[in-house]
Amino acid sequence: MAAKRDLPRPVEVYTPERRAGFLLNNAVTAEDRARAVKEVRRMGLDPEKKYPAPGPEGPRARACGRGDCSMFNPVWEFDEEAGLWCVALPEIGGCTDAPTKEEAAEQLVELVLDYCEDYFARPEFFTALPDRRAHYPYLRRVAGCRDTAQVREVLGL
Repeated sequence: MAAKRDLPRPVEVYTPERRAGFLLNNAVTAEDRARAVKEVRRMGLDPEKKYPAPGPEGPRARACGRGDCSMFNPVWEFDEEAGLWCVALPEIGGCTDAPTKEEAAEQLVELVLDYCEDYFARPEFFTALPDRRAHYPYLRRVAGCRDTAQVREVLGL
């Protein structure tokens, strides 16, 4: 009987820009961000530039069948009868409505920030609930935002 051989596996090589994106996009706390900025500068890159995180061609994308598994995909609908814009985030079950898209987006940002604060104040509670445990990677991205403008960007609003 022949010995089982290990087959070669594809190796993904990250460019410095993709490494910078990974470091900067995954910083959660101010300390994480400071370390990421320092490392990106050490690499000779500008930390203020927008660098993509490993995306659709990376191993994580292959594992979940699409790009970044923790990307928000807001769903917008206009209710003509009520005259309201509704926006929902299926990834974390949040939604709101308002007379304008701008107001709905602002309300959703506030709702998500409140939920994020509560989630990380009581992680043992939320991670014990199967439907809420899956919210962790999404809320981690929100928790790393510096301001509401960045939260809007992360939420895809």
